[in-house]
Amino acid sequence: MKAPPPAQMGPGLLGKYGERLALRYLYGQGFDILERNFRCRLGEIDLIAYDGPCLVFIEVKARSSPEIVPAAEVLEEVQKGRIQRAAAYYRNSRRLENVDYRFDLVAIDLRPGTLPDLQLHRNAF
Repeated sequence: MKAPPPAQMGPGLLGKYGERLALRYLYGQGFDILERNFRCRLGEIDLIAYDGPCLVFIEVKARSSPEIVPAAEVLEEVQKGRIQRAAAYYRNSRRLENVDYRFDLVAIDLRPGTLPDLQLHRNAF
């Protein structure tokens, strides 16, 4: 899937486009997607899925200017904490405390005129 020119995408559109790319990629990797854009008072999780028996909380980062900072390097500690707290809430509310889990990152770098570069970082944090 070729990306539209990044200059034509605002932050919201870029994020939605990145999540769609990540979904397709993860389906192809055998992930079973449970939730998209899970929100609670503690934070938001882009995607929640099973990878085999492991519950995976996935953050998607898409960058249209990877030459400045690659997508894999833009996840801040504060954001990691919010994702971890939201994941704990999710696990508790669904009675999944005894299920193995991890946090993954799908980093997407978009360059005009090229195919998106997707990288899955398992156990990213």
